[in-house]
Amino acid sequence: MTSHLAGMAGLVTVLFLLMFPHEASAEQSVLSYLYQDFQNPNDRKALANLIGETRTSPDLSADHAYSRAEDILSEQPPVELEAEAVNPMNLAAGRWLANAAIFDTHAGRPDQGQIFLTEALAMLGADSTPFSPHLFNAVIARGIAAYQLDDFEQAREDFHWGQNILHRNEGVLTFSQAEILNWLTRVHLSDKELFKADTQQRFLLRVAEEHFEDDHETLTAIKQNVAEYLGQRASLISPLEDEPTRAVRQAMFAESLTLLEELIETLEQRAGFTSIELINPLRALARIRHLQGTGFRLAEGPLERVLSILQSQENLDDEDLAQAWLDLGDGRVLSGNPSSQDAYREAWTLLASSTPEAIERFNAPVMLLPKKITPLYLERWPTKTEPGEALYTDLSLIVTEEGKTKGVKIIDRTVSAKYSRWARSRLSYSRFRPAVQDGEPVSQTIELRQPFEVLEKASEERDEAEKAAVMDDSSAAGS
Repeated sequence: MTSHLAGMAGLVTVLFLLMFPHEASAEQSVLSYLYQDFQNPNDRKALANLIGETRTSPDLSADHAYSRAEDILSEQPPVELEAEAVNPMNLAAGRWLANAAIFDTHAGRPDQGQIFLTEALAMLGADSTPFSPHLFNAVIARGIAAYQLDDFEQAREDFHWGQNILHRNEGVLTFSQAEILNWLTRVHLSDKELFKADTQQRFLLRVAEEHFEDDHETLTAIKQNVAEYLGQRASLISPLEDEPTRAVRQAMFAESLTLLEELIETLEQRAGFTSIELINPLRALARIRHLQGTGFRLAEGPLERVLSILQSQENLDDEDLAQAWLDLGDGRVLSGNPSSQDAYREAWTLLASSTPEAIERFNAPVMLLPKKITPLYLERWPTKTEPGEALYTDLSLIVTEEGKTKGVKIIDRTVSAKYSRWARSRLSYSRFRPAVQDGEPVSQTIELRQPFEVLEKASEERDEAEKAAVMDDSSAAGS
């Protein structure tokens, strides 16, 4: 029994968010691949109108684009071409058909979009090679549609096809492929091909380093993103794996931390030691050290520096400063530093004169380790429980002023006493941000429910999952 599988699913979700922190949904992203370079000015004007229309009526945009493709095919007579020339009728009609399919995908119909993008590619590629640049938009749009349909094999093929088009026409290290590399990362993560996803992110960093100076904002943003990705990835690997696998884990953490330290040094040289540009990478450095499980005390330094940078600013919002104190208090709880209480007092004082909602966060303890309670998995359904009945253990515990737990008790359960005791033991090592009343951290009794789910797994998979569960506990105990 373990929470390892749920934990992996959650971390893969985190990796998605890291890869696309400001990315719109796939439906919105596909619009960036619309064909807009029409020779006919009427086509350019019509497309501009459809793009504006899609904000309120995406279905109409698709219908109008399909109609335009049909008109072109019916209005233009066949054209005799010289060898290797591209038929302008196919080209214009194919672009409009691709645009219509892109609007369909944007409207939430990726299945229809995929079908008509395939037809559009047949028209666009009728008189050209597979690596002609004018195929690129339709190829990538079809990959996005396939991704939305969980057709990861087709998505992978299309994204690689689009990448090859760029490589043939712009070079292997062209930065134009940056978004494709992120899409390929998504596909590999969805297929649980984690090491292949890692390769895409490392290559993305190499491409960015080829095109930008060290202090360019594009490179610094990519470097932080890749660094956080690698740190999160390393946390998916149990420290109780065999020695070669543990070495991979440590190497990935080291790579992540090195990238962040290099980034911080670059920003210091460019913007100064008290620049607010340092805040995000410093916080990222603290997060990765927390994930590492052995660097809780090392994470305090970056958090203290974030606080110092904010305090040095002339115009500072109390909310921002209070959050820095909260982050530092949380870091000290995880490292076992008793001065965490001082940080929480400072945060409370800053917000005490603000709105009531601002100090509501202090009313109850906040779980820090683990971040939340995820289901534990049973190998089979409990014999004394009806199929379909909720499986859980309800527990009560005291969160102390230091954020530790004590007095963990089982108050209700629908699983066996054995599994309930295991849940109680595991919760004993959890850590919390304590409640704060009138500016002082206080002990508080809370109740939590530990859910269980049934999952049949092969014996080898169960053994590995058990090791991950032990890792979770030992990591918490070490804090």
